[in-house]
Amino acid sequence: MISLSLLVSFGHLLVNSACLLVNFAILLVNSCCTGYFSPFTREYCYFTREFWPFTREFGLLTRDIQHVFSSFYLLSTFYQKRS
Repeated sequence: MISLSLLVSFGHLLVNSACLLVNFAILLVNSCCTGYFSPFTREYCYFTREFWPFTREFGLLTRDIQHVFSSFYLLSTFYQKRS
């Protein structure tokens, strides 16, 4: 049977990987119009500016989810060390 700490560790790894991918996508979207990465047309940059509040909130949501899973991970490792 899979232990709880192993399951939480695997979930922590998945959440961190997903957050990394989401934050990288947000970085690409946001850097479109700042001059760091701008091979796109002005229409695309206008489109990304319209969705900036959504991408920002989504990034904050993934950060909060990551904090929750980090807390579960720390609790499971603490529980495992006490056992």
